[in-house]
Amino acid sequence: MALRRGDVVVVSMPSTNGTGAEIRLGVVISASQYHKRDNDIIVAGIVNDPPRNDNEVALRDWEAAHLLKPSTVRPKPFTTTRANVLRSPGRLSDLDMAEVERMLRWALQL
Repeated sequence: MALRRGDVVVVSMPSTNGTGAEIRLGVVISASQYHKRDNDIIVAGIVNDPPRNDNEVALRDWEAAHLLKPSTVRPKPFTTTRANVLRSPGRLSDLDMAEVERMLRWALQL
């Protein structure tokens, strides 16, 4: 599956307690140049909760991204292999992706 920065993904990840797997929702934040060199993707988590603080981005166009509920992107990136991606239901709008990028630049001091 070809993935691009801004794609919403559903991934299967090992659970944090080591038993079984968790299904997690996220947005691809790694660039295509990264994908050409590595089988991994870097993802920022998406949750169905309102933002807890100014570090998180409430998605304005969540319906256009084919998300089922109002959603928030958290500045907690994780890496996974493309093989763990179960599906990619949609893409963030340019406006929402710009806010995610702004949040990551701030959080990571880039």
